[in-house]
Parts: sequence; C-alpha cells; structure tokens
Amino acid sequence: MAIGAALQSGKDGPVAVGLARYVRRTDRPDIAEAAITVVDTFQHRGIGTLLMSRLCAAALQHGIHWFECEFLAENRNIDSLIRRLSPQATFETLEAGIVRAVIPLEPGALEQSDEHKALAPPPDPSPGTARRLGLLFKRKGSD
Repeated sequence: MAIGAALQSGKDGPVAVGLARYVRRTDRPDIAEAAITVVDTFQHRGIGTLLMSRLCAAALQHGIHWFECEFLAENRNIDSLIRRLSPQATFETLEAGIVRAVIPLEPGALEQSDEHKALAPPPDPSPGTARRLGLLFKRKGSD
C-alpha cells in the first residue's frame, strides 16, 4: 500500500512532496514494515504526520495491527513523529546507530493529531503552483 502527497498546481501538474508505504510481512500478516519520505523543503509542515495517519488507517482496514520500522538514531523527526502518534510504541537500538520501532495500530492506540489541519503553506517549487496540498494517489500493492 502506498499513499502519496502532492501540491496541486496549474500548468505544470501535481508536484510530489511525500510518500508513505507499508509492506506486509509474509511470516506475520498482522505486521507490516512502514516507511515515510517527505521532500526536504516540505518537512516540518505536518505532511509526514498526515501521511502516517492515513497509512495507519489503511493498514487497520487491511488487518494489520503493528508497524515496524528502522531508522537512523540521528533522525529526530521520525522518532518524534512516532512518539507523538503512538506513545505505546517501543524502541530498540540496533547496530551502528539504527533504531527499530514497533508501533501498535489498535483502534484508539494512535493519538489523533490536528497538526495536519493547519499545514503551513509550502514554498513554491515552480511558478504557478497552488499552495494547496492534496493526496495524489493511493496504490494498493502487496499490502
């Protein structure tokens, strides 16, 4: 499953600014590996929070109850996002500064965030780009 975020623009078409996806584990179909990417110039505007919230909701609808993810220990942005959305998440430091997080997706376990309702206007990546964020696509793959 993948969910993308893009700026709706005029003549140039949509401009992708973020992507969230999960891949279901084959040995444990109630667990999926999750990942989020947001273009550097669009970070700290609630896009990652919005994408993660939507990804969690989609996962629950497909019978996934846990997300696992690994990230660099120095990546405070994703660490903070996970802790805000799921205070019940657990963290384990692996080799070479890698952190593994396990995030419960049980209904009610995820904190609701209003951050996505007040997205700060992103910088214009090209002339004529509207300052409105929209979901570009939702693709169901090997969830």
